[in-house]
Amino acid sequence: MEKLVELGIVRIWASPYQELPEFEGQVGEALSGLKVEAKEAKKAEKEAKMEALIWKFNLLMFVFAVLLGSAFMYFVVAVK
Repeated sequence: MEKLVELGIVRIWASPYQELPEFEGQVGEALSGLKVEAKEAKKAEKEAKMEALIWKFNLLMFVFAVLLGSAFMYFVVAVK
């Protein structure tokens, strides 16, 4: 164990909550970066779902307009 401590592979600290001086702040920055990436991924996923929903709604409205126009033209020609 002492050999590992001498080589710097293992460190023994007095308290498990003691901050490592060389890594202080870096862990928080790395975690916040991951959180931002996760939020951006969720946002992109939501935007893709919204675009798909808008495309389907537009297609539905187009079909409805064509059917309504066809029915209107049918009744106009049938009344003549």
